[in-house]
Amino acid sequence: MDLIRGLRRWALARPHVLIVDAPGARDLRWVAEAEFDRRGWPLAASPADADLLLVLGEPGPELSAAVAVLWQQIPQPRLALHLLDVARLGPEFDTAAELLVQAAQDPEPPVAQGMAGTDDAGMDHGGGHEG
Repeated sequence: MDLIRGLRRWALARPHVLIVDAPGARDLRWVAEAEFDRRGWPLAASPADADLLLVLGEPGPELSAAVAVLWQQIPQPRLALHLLDVARLGPEFDTAAELLVQAAQDPEPPVAQGMAGTDDAGMDHGGGHEG
């Protein structure tokens, strides 16, 4: 069991990130991708490959519905962030990495805010983490 836990911790130290950027969030995406490169975090090729769903900017109703579908397709352990501000990018990524490792170790991951239309744990949708 310790070997499996250790392997999960190692794998989630470099989460695969699936990015959804709302119209007008191009600059935020560039900064986010530069930060992923700096950290060595790869971009996910598909929801099945993702550990972290990153929503940049303010998605409208149609894009929000598509994000909800993507969220359902990402396997556990998973985490999502909704970022609006470049200044919060670094601290949010630090927290996300810690929460993913914690979720992999705990049989029941901590509950974060749910996304509209879902009640899944681990989905943060407000640009920050609560407790």
